[in-house]
Amino acid sequence: MVGKSFGSYPFAEGPMLAVPQVPVTLAHRAFSASAPELRRPLSQIKIAWNTGVSVTHAEAKVVLALSEYLNAMLFNRLRERHGDAYAPVASYQPDECSGIFEINIPSTQASQRIERKVFEGIAGLKESIDASELERFRDRVELKRRKNAESNESIVERLVQRAVEGGSIHDLNLEAVTADSVLAAARRYLPSYEGAYVRLSLVGR
Repeated sequence: MVGKSFGSYPFAEGPMLAVPQVPVTLAHRAFSASAPELRRPLSQIKIAWNTGVSVTHAEAKVVLALSEYLNAMLFNRLRERHGDAYAPVASYQPDECSGIFEINIPSTQASQRIERKVFEGIAGLKESIDASELERFRDRVELKRRKNAESNESIVERLVQRAVEGGSIHDLNLEAVTADSVLAAARRYLPSYEGAYVRLSLVGR
């Protein structure tokens, strides 16, 4: 199959080209747009910033644990407690040259109100991390990691990521991550309200 698909292309050897590091997000930018796939009163707010923590960074596993903790906090705060959002999701997406944090929240509430609530929650998270909650998230990520290890598709994906990016997020082991290290990462890598992040508000038609 490889020969059939790629046999006509010349073979080449040598080191992978180095990809320059993406600058860390340093300023606040806010955008608004209409989205034809959304119907009023539904809207969507996307918040993202580059932490600079790539997949091979020494703190990548700590930031991954932080993303799981933040994801659960937002779900509890915005959906279960107040019913302000449908399925808030926070994720950490590192590669060779960047470490993007993204928060994605569909809601029928005003985007400005949701944005403020997100950063009120982040401010509280910077004050303390519940060690027992963190342990539960660590176990969940480890279970997912081991389950994915049994998938042929996941194995191939990891091999490609290791070859192209120098590592895979699925290889990050959270067993040694402590509450103190996650708290330090929260204070270092999570922005404050109207701080260094990009916010996109999508309004339904």
